[in-house]
Amino acid sequence: MSLSNLILVCLLHLKFESESKLNLIRKSGQTFSLVAVGCVHVRKCENFEKMLLSVIDESMKQIFGEGTTKFIYHYLENDYSLKYSDIPQKPEIFAKGLEEIFRSGSRVVEAVIISNLYSKIGLSCQKRKGQKFADYIAELEKTYKNKK
Repeated sequence: MSLSNLILVCLLHLKFESESKLNLIRKSGQTFSLVAVGCVHVRKCENFEKMLLSVIDESMKQIFGEGTTKFIYHYLENDYSLKYSDIPQKPEIFAKGLEEIFRSGSRVVEAVIISNLYSKIGLSCQKRKGQKFADYIAELEKTYKNKK
């Protein structure tokens, strides 16, 4: 790892409350904002996939706790070949795995995730009859990208 990459990684871990944008850096397709509070600090702008994974993880831990959530991820990886990091690209497989584990209870888990995702994006939850988990994710991703 080069010195500049190491510095960038170190700076990305800093968090500060008040900030003003100074500059914009592009690194492997992701956007990083430089911010200042007396000295230079960096905050990484979230992309949708990272935000979705964060919301899924927080929601699952909220419902099941840490241990059970890890078990669910392990089950999905073994039985569905679905790695945690691949959930944003394959939400229909994630939903299918939840349904196999929890049967009709999977709808409650999905509803919590969708509700938390709407909230994270700053929207009120729009429930639609007949819409599946993957449909909500695709719609919210479009909305999120259009907001940026």
